[in-house]
Amino acid sequence: MTPAEPPMERLVLHPQDPEAALPDPAALARGLAAAGFLDAAAPAAAGAGYPPGPRFMHWLGFLGCSPALPGTGDTGPAAIIHLECRPVPDFLGGDRVRPPRCPGCGKSEPHWPAMVSAWRRQGARAWPCPACGRRSPMTAWNWRRSAGFGRCHMRIDGIAEGLARPGEPFLELLARLSGVEWRYFFYRG
Repeated sequence: MTPAEPPMERLVLHPQDPEAALPDPAALARGLAAAGFLDAAAPAAAGAGYPPGPRFMHWLGFLGCSPALPGTGDTGPAAIIHLECRPVPDFLGGDRVRPPRCPGCGKSEPHWPAMVSAWRRQGARAWPCPACGRRSPMTAWNWRRSAGFGRCHMRIDGIAEGLARPGEPFLELLARLSGVEWRYFFYRG
């Protein structure tokens, strides 16, 4: 019997508007490289992502008394930065999503997988709350920083919840470079 692989953990950032398309993802990568967040000069094979740049730890707020860059020493998988865009918005969460809360009454929806399946199958953009009956767009539900929706996103492999989080300066940098406001969540799959 082989041991199970540990769940993948990553930080995912995406535009607040799930319909937003980045006008030029390559320009975003160049801007992030100029800010020292990623190393655009050293990407791995096509589609494999970018390694962190020299100011990576400046832009993300690492928590704890002696933070270490993921992938150095015995800190787990390396932090690799991916920028991805799709033609249509998609659900960006993993398998271990916290049940989202209704924007009206705040009650949890434990049947969120059915919610996402209906959205993917039928394009059902609104979901009725089982507690109060209010129909709200799924993107308006409070996914409690465990999932999101979008056409474009940046994922940083190896950044687990509690290790680091983007601060306002980094979110402002993303907005300045892309022209849209961003939010984030922690993927647990």
